[in-house]
Amino acid sequence: CLGRGKEAFALMSRNEPLLASPGFYAWHGQLLLLAGRYAAAEAKLEHSPAAPSGMTPCWLGAAKLRLGKMAAALRLLRKAAKNPSDLEAALWLAEALRLSGRPRASMKEIRRVLSAAPGHPWALLAAALLSGQAGRAAEAVELFSAFRAGAGGLLKPPRRFSAAWAEAVLKRAGGCRRPERHFIAFAAKAR
Repeated sequence: CLGRGKEAFALMSRNEPLLASPGFYAWHGQLLLLAGRYAAAEAKLEHSPAAPSGMTPCWLGAAKLRLGKMAAALRLLRKAAKNPSDLEAALWLAEALRLSGRPRASMKEIRRVLSAAPGHPWALLAAALLSGQAGRAAEAVELFSAFRAGAGGLLKPPRRFSAAWAEAVLKRAGGCRRPERHFIAFAAKAR
């Protein structure tokens, strides 16, 4: 997150064999996803000791989504989202559903995230985007205002809701859908 990715990835690669932990391998894949290195994230999560980790289906599904492998992404994200506490998986599933033309199913997943974490910035932004695309302008503005009040300062949104801006930010954020401020700041600097 501090811009020392090359150093971080080298450190992880050196320590993976020593730890031999599926969770550590999965976290390495997650960091590759965050860095926008989707093919490397896919390889790390799919063909390494990361496979048994409970975190792997979400992050592998997100990598496949970013690589345009929609059917595989949906299958993995549905599996991951069955865990009610995995809000990141539900949010990635919502994004995959939106991109595959299923806005109602997408909004259902987003509402699940917002029910558990009302201020989740990526969920608020995704819900505003879906509401705007569905022609529910007042709802989109309300959701966007909640987004601006939370993480908006880090992402510098326009004063008024813009579906184009929301979609562009979700694209620019790449593999980041984590709600912690340092990850949002990282996403704001991405690309």
